[in-house]
Parts: sequence; structure tokens; C-alpha cells
Amino acid sequence: MNKTTAIVDIIYSIVRPVLSLLATVSYLMGYYWRQIIELLYMQFYNLRVIPPLRIDVIASIFLAGTYSNMLNSYRDSIDTDKINNIVKDYVNPVLKYNLSKEAVWSIAALSSILSMLIVAFTAPLVIPFIILGLLISTAYSYYPRLKSYAPLDIVANTLGLFIIPFIMGWTSHSRLENLPVPTITGFSLMASSFFTLTAMVDYESDYKNNITTIAVKLGLKNSAILCGVLHLAGLLFSIDFLKDHLHSLAYLLIDLLLYLDLIKNPTPMKALETIKKIIIVSVLYIVIMAIYFAWIAKLMSG
Repeated sequence: MNKTTAIVDIIYSIVRPVLSLLATVSYLMGYYWRQIIELLYMQFYNLRVIPPLRIDVIASIFLAGTYSNMLNSYRDSIDTDKINNIVKDYVNPVLKYNLSKEAVWSIAALSSILSMLIVAFTAPLVIPFIILGLLISTAYSYYPRLKSYAPLDIVANTLGLFIIPFIMGWTSHSRLENLPVPTITGFSLMASSFFTLTAMVDYESDYKNNITTIAVKLGLKNSAILCGVLHLAGLLFSIDFLKDHLHSLAYLLIDLLLYLDLIKNPTPMKALETIKKIIIVSVLYIVIMAIYFAWIAKLMSG
């Protein structure tokens, strides 16, 4: 490994961008909700006015995500990650690079401070959401380590990676009382299903270290069933929205089929494979829909 590759690798391990990407997608859903609805209803004329992409807010989310990852990596380096042999989206940087406690806390402190400073003058209304996210990250990963108190592990992940970022984006253009509660409740349940799935991946290491995640508390079979139940409940809660957008319903039904397939063989490796399949299906859906809407827009423009 050359020097450049090594630097990129350590930055990736410290930042763990997948976590921040989940929160960023949730934020962008809330931020561009009006435009998403107009796009789904083919109201291309209204799309001429699109809010500018808030790079400062996204950077703040990534810095907060770095804080979260460093705390989680440090705490997991003491127990679960020492015996976890499953290859995930990143390698624990504390173990891989033998980071000291001082180094971990320095990176975490700097990241958390910068996450607030970067939006202090450009988007101050975002700061309370960032602080709330930092507090949830601390409670989940470090103390009292909510990941050990199922179902609070799933509640914390759903709050920190979906609900709070979504509302942060939503409040940039609309009042909270105008929030489409049934639809967002449905999406939250489907997010909880996904986070239950991620808990299944770490089942063995968490079980051996008495970390009572939702997967450890229920067992792999029941956790797989819960994934399907939560996802189905999410579909039902958001059905008024989905019935007008059958392509979105079809995409989410494919995810449901993947959960049902997981029930047949609920192992950590199968859970990891299911996560990868859900990601692939999601990316394909977004690409196909982007191509479709671009084609429709071209036809309508003559």
C-alpha cells in the first residue's frame, strides 16, 4: 500500500461515509420534498425553482458522522470488534491503526466542534438538529450505550439517521405541523427494518460480549421476521402516498421480498448479503427513475 492509498484508507475508516450518506439522503429528502412530489406528479414547470444544494449542511452532517463513528469505533474496539470477522463497509480505525484514546477523543471533539461552526453563520437553525444528533450518537455508542438496550438501539438509529435529518431538511421550507405524518411514519418504520437488519450482521460478536441489541434480544429468526413486519407496516402506513406512485411501491415490494427470503436462512452473512442487495436495488431504482424523468421532460419540452 503506497502512501496516498494509506492516507485515503485511514480517512475513509475514520469518517465511515456510509453512515453520513444515510443521514444526508434523509436530509435531502426533507429539503427537496416539494420538488420530489412535483417530480413524481410530472409537474416539471414548478421544478424551475430549485433550492440550492446546501454543501455547508452536508459537510456538517459528515463531520457529525465522523464524531459518531469515532465514538462507536473506540467503544467497539474494546469488545465486539476484537472478535468480529465479518467484512463490512469499513475496518475499525482504532484497531487497525492502533489509535490512542487521546487521538480518538481529539478527532471526535474536533469533528463535533467543526460540525457546528461550519453552519453557525450560514444556517444557524440547523445547529439544534446537529447537537441533537451528536447527543444521540453519544448515547448510542458510548454512554449509556443504547445499542445494548434493545429496542433503544433501533430507535436511536432511526432517530439519528432518518427522522432528525429529514425534519432538519423539512423545516428549511415548511412548518412542522405540515409534515406528512403517515408517510414519514411509514418511512421511519421501513428505516427501522433496515437498522434491525444491520444489527443482525453483528449478532455473533454482540452476543459473545453481552451486547443486547435487537438481534441478540430476539434471536436471528425473530429479528428477520421483525424486519419483514416493520417493512410491511411501513408500506401500509404510507400507502396513501405509494398508491399514487406505483413505481415506488414496486421498488419497496422488492425490498419486502428480500426480507422474506432472509427469514428462510437468518444468518449474519445472509443479513449482510441482504443489505448489499437492498443497496443495489435502491441505486438501480434511482438511476432508472432519473433516466425516465429526464426522457419525459425532454418529450414535454418538445
